[in-house]
Amino acid sequence: MGTTDDGQVKQQTIVMGPVAAMIPIKQVGTNGGGFFGANAAHPFENPSAWTNFLTCLGMMLFPSTLVLMFGRMLRKMRHAVVIYGVMGVLLIGMIGWAVHWDALHPNPGITAHAADDSYSVPSATAKDGKRAVPFPAVAGLPVNQELGNLEGAELRFGTSAGATFAAVTTAFTCGAVNRAHDSLHPLAGLSPMVGMWLNCVFGGKGVGMINLLLFLIVGVFYRGPDGWPYARIPGPEGGRQGDEARDDRVARAPDHDSRPNRSVFRHGMGHKGGEQSGGAWV
Repeated sequence: MGTTDDGQVKQQTIVMGPVAAMIPIKQVGTNGGGFFGANAAHPFENPSAWTNFLTCLGMMLFPSTLVLMFGRMLRKMRHAVVIYGVMGVLLIGMIGWAVHWDALHPNPGITAHAADDSYSVPSATAKDGKRAVPFPAVAGLPVNQELGNLEGAELRFGTSAGATFAAVTTAFTCGAVNRAHDSLHPLAGLSPMVGMWLNCVFGGKGVGMINLLLFLIVGVFYRGPDGWPYARIPGPEGGRQGDEARDDRVARAPDHDSRPNRSVFRHGMGHKGGEQSGGAWV
């Protein structure tokens, strides 16, 4: 773009290629990398709200269906439905949080300060040793804040599509983007951060389910006296024995190697109220 030295308009070069063939690989394969640098915000890669919906649906297919496949493999669909429900609630919460703060609240960079506010900085040449510095006149710009935070958003998809995409792409660990995530409302930015921190809200192809199963194992087996994160493995009187007791110990194995001064009692050598008991605290 621009003009040459003699005033002639320069031609603009637009990169072209097999974009349509790469989008299913990018979205369904949860690879994330786009043909263009702007990724899914580029009109050649994601031209309309309908294609934006399809790209969201594409990255949800494999991670969500693998949870149901888990139930079919175990022949216990009720287990899979419970896991699917937990992930679904977390996903809806992430999307709702991001949309609420980004699409229903104004950009705090524009509304945080009044147009006539200023602050002072030390100055050797100014009177009284301080010089007044006015805030940038951003707050006085005629920006319509009724549609929420529009910084870095692609409005071809709608005002809430960017926040929704940000929550979905991090929940399903795809990596594709259709807006600038660093331009999200600060509180809306917590949603994609939580998706990356947890990495169990469906996640990638099976990875999110594995992580949630680990959380479930830790949540089920981590219980103990006086708040100590150790499970009681009863002895011959009843309760978990054999393989189940071994599963308890395996579930807590990472913590055993890191906690100093722990007391590990074998079966029949447990301590309960100052007396010998038939259990073992591990």
